[in-house]
Amino acid sequence: GEFDKAINLLAKRLREWYELYNPETSKAIDNHEKFVESIIEKEKNELLEELKVNAEDSIGADLNQEDLEPIKSLAHQIYNLYQLRKNQLDYISALMDELCPNMKAVCDVIVGAKLIEHAGSLKRLSEMPASTIQILGAEKALFRHMKTGAKPPRHGIIVQHHLLAK
Repeated sequence: GEFDKAINLLAKRLREWYELYNPETSKAIDNHEKFVESIIEKEKNELLEELKVNAEDSIGADLNQEDLEPIKSLAHQIYNLYQLRKNQLDYISALMDELCPNMKAVCDVIVGAKLIEHAGSLKRLSEMPASTIQILGAEKALFRHMKTGAKPPRHGIIVQHHLLAK
């Protein structure tokens, strides 16, 4: 949710900044996390070689080390945020293995955690009818339906499940 939005915003800013130096690599790697890892691990020449672009043909500016340092520093900080997110997911996954393995088996870790959060507790979630669970997370749309007669929501958080989202 919020954490992913923050990481994505920082990654987009990093791309804008890095594209001044090496636009070819930024355009070639769509995934933000892979992009960050690539620019941390490899130099511009290596990245261009992988793309089969001659360094002289690159339209990026040549930056000195002093100008590259803040870019690399931001990349390292974003990489650390990706690692923090992964560690949090691993922690939540381990908790779900222990406390609600069936829920984890039915829905993924993120959807399960969001359902528990919206319900208020695992106990409250377990006592809810399926129709209520189906619209958890769509409360605004439900109240709009009740107040104005707009279409009722059909689903909430569960639509984020990988089998439904595609």
